[in-house]
Amino acid sequence: MFSSPDEEKRYQEFLSSWKEDPSGVKKAFLELVKILSSMEGTALWFRVREGVSYSLRAGQKGKRNGERPYYALMDVVEDAGEGRWLSVCFYSDHVTDPGQKGNLIPQGLLNEDGYCFDVDKYDQGLISYLEARIREAHGNALSEN
Repeated sequence: MFSSPDEEKRYQEFLSSWKEDPSGVKKAFLELVKILSSMEGTALWFRVREGVSYSLRAGQKGKRNGERPYYALMDVVEDAGEGRWLSVCFYSDHVTDPGQKGNLIPQGLLNEDGYCFDVDKYDQGLISYLEARIREAHGNALSEN
């Protein structure tokens, strides 16, 4: 699932340090990671910006070097007063947003327009909605090859 043992080690260390979760954000994160890791041919990368964000990036195995190395990015954002929340992002031309739950971020995803969806509590309906976006983004990324 992870692109290297170091990536997985950082991810596991992060998970074990995430103790408090009153809003269920960790549960939402883990469900979304499970969905991402179930996508065919997906590799995961994990980047830490201590005290700012923890970024899980999903891309196609073997396609890291290119214009679009990832099809989904999920940041766990540290918010001093609010605790942790998720920002789940996709290229704007890879997903639709029929429920208008996302925010269009001009040049916000690796200098391209992206849709980002905020998760500040566990919400099964939102998880299902994001699963559909993940499947859509994955399919569109595969069709670009």
